[in-house]
Amino acid sequence: MLFRILTLFAASTGISAQGWVQPRPWIVRAPITDARILGTLGAADANQIEAAKVAATKGNSKDVRDYAKLMVHDHEASFKENTELAKRFRIARLLPDDSTMARTHKQAMDSLNLLTGAAFDLAFLQATVSDHASLIKQINTSLLPAAERKGIKNFVRGLLPMLSAHQAKGQELLDKQK
Repeated sequence: MLFRILTLFAASTGISAQGWVQPRPWIVRAPITDARILGTLGAADANQIEAAKVAATKGNSKDVRDYAKLMVHDHEASFKENTELAKRFRIARLLPDDSTMARTHKQAMDSLNLLTGAAFDLAFLQATVSDHASLIKQINTSLLPAAERKGIKNFVRGLLPMLSAHQAKGQELLDKQK
């Protein structure tokens, strides 16, 4: 019985008897195109704007509220530039292949909406630092190398200083919390 359960578990997770992950034929990854790059970055901007708008009013400390206002300003500017590029190049932006970004953002927002005071500040800062680190990694490893048009590549490259500054400021505020 235990062997059958383990076999079913292995089959459902894609793990073979040798411990290697087997490809799942039903998961199809679309190529990373300029449309997908702009869609991914637009979704990331929208997520950051939503969370930062909540923090700008609900944040416990003035530092967190000010940081949130800066993030709203910067991510709205990024989203606007993203939209202008999409129009200029006649690109219909595509959302990321999977729903990990959307699911993670919804969970973070659900948690943030339940918190108040210092607990809210801590959760907001942790989410912000983590999200920016993930996005920077994604830009460096997949989005920037896949950019097809020079204008898109320059836009993506130009986001890195802002994202790094947000991550550093968030980490600085997080370190003050501890």
